[in-house]
Amino acid sequence: MGAAALVVSAMPAQAFAAPAAGDPADVIPGKGTSTPSLVDGIREGVKASGSAADAARGHLADKKSRYRIADPARDLKPVQAVTNGAAETVRLQQKHHGVDVLGGQYVVRMEKKDGKRVVTGTSGKYFTALTTGTTPSVSEELAVQRAVGATLAQVGGKRLGTKAKPSLKGTARGLVVLPKGAGVLTHHVTVRGTDPATGQPVLHEVYVDAKSGYPVLQYSGIKTFGTPKAAPAAGGVKADAGEAKAPGGPAKHPGVAGSGVKYDGTTVELGLFFDTARG
Repeated sequence: MGAAALVVSAMPAQAFAAPAAGDPADVIPGKGTSTPSLVDGIREGVKASGSAADAARGHLADKKSRYRIADPARDLKPVQAVTNGAAETVRLQQKHHGVDVLGGQYVVRMEKKDGKRVVTGTSGKYFTALTTGTTPSVSEELAVQRAVGATLAQVGGKRLGTKAKPSLKGTARGLVVLPKGAGVLTHHVTVRGTDPATGQPVLHEVYVDAKSGYPVLQYSGIKTFGTPKAAPAAGGVKADAGEAKAPGGPAKHPGVAGSGVKYDGTTVELGLFFDTARG
């Protein structure tokens, strides 16, 4: 099964302390982090006044021995708060020295009723092993050039020759930390354009190492739930109605909806496909 989604490598596992005696929480440790991936079965009081986001971060700060988040007010930025009756759900984006951490999001679930508020559970990913610096050695301009070049190579620019190169443009989106090992500081670049071999739009999210200047992560941001009709390529290649076939590559059959993570930590829908070359 192939997927147009990103995969963030897990960091080396760290020791995780079990909840103290008498703690009512069911805690599932996270992989490669000291912060649990799930805390459930709790009803712990938290400040009822103020915003849900402040209450959520206050809970994480009060339970530092459980969550191992040094400063939730500094390192977690509220990105979404949803209220449904008495239920409140707050989604928080992890920051590393002010820089977004790709895939680093933590959710706090609460209930607010009759002037009281309790936390009922938490879940998500918060990476505790990050130590990378946040000062880039590579300029945004060079990162954009490298991102466009990497996208060109992936959509077949080398195979098309000089007369049919796609028109691609890169836009710098800022610094992002990839949570691999101690963290990898990257420039996030969005590359847009058109692939002349298929007539299809190109939208790639590329992460360029801000120290070395080379792409370390790249994926398509285009949803592909169906199989669009491909424009005839220079060699007369035409896709059948039941499958999409990249020029010179294996047939890819449409599959099911999947998901990936954008640079700001939000989850987006992505198409999954079956690669016949891999069986």
